[in-house]
Amino acid sequence: MPWYLSELGRRDEPSWYFEDGQNLPRSMSNPKSVPEPSAWPVKVRLRKPRKTLPDYTVGPFTGIIVVSKTFKDLVEAWDPANHVFVPLEIRQPNGTLWEGEDRFIFKLAEFIDGGIIVEKSDVAKDYLDGELIGYGATSQAPRLMWSAESIKGRHIWADKFFAKGRTVSDEFYEELKKQKIGSFLAIEGRIEG
Repeated sequence: MPWYLSELGRRDEPSWYFEDGQNLPRSMSNPKSVPEPSAWPVKVRLRKPRKTLPDYTVGPFTGIIVVSKTFKDLVEAWDPANHVFVPLEIRQPNGTLWEGEDRFIFKLAEFIDGGIIVEKSDVAKDYLDGELIGYGATSQAPRLMWSAESIKGRHIWADKFFAKGRTVSDEFYEELKKQKIGSFLAIEGRIEG
């Protein structure tokens, strides 16, 4: 079974923001938008002092995922796609550097085309001027039905029309549990075919 990883809804979510004066795209919260490498590392400031951060969590804006180096290393070892990990420079509210494990904004490098079976998933098609622009979740915890052929060989993915629906294979999810990486809401999905 695949698992949709939702970064929202936990009590330990960090509260932070992007520092002013950076050359970041306005569309940073779009899962497909990546800042230019010249803007790396992206500077982030915590609103409250923290000693720890989750391995997989919401970034300064909804739609941005921040992951630990441990999570990044697993993705790079398991998934064949060349995903993007934008390094962060994290500071405490007083300006001192946060001293934990490195963190990265995680952006999928490629998206599955036709992966979600809409009629059997908790999503609905969204249209603008008669053109399909994406899928909207019809539930707080959407269960997704995936086409087996579309996700073959992948361990972390999202559909191009539901780009925020980052989903992992059962094998990858088991490895996350084995390494005690569970800082997300995992919603069980299904595979057809």
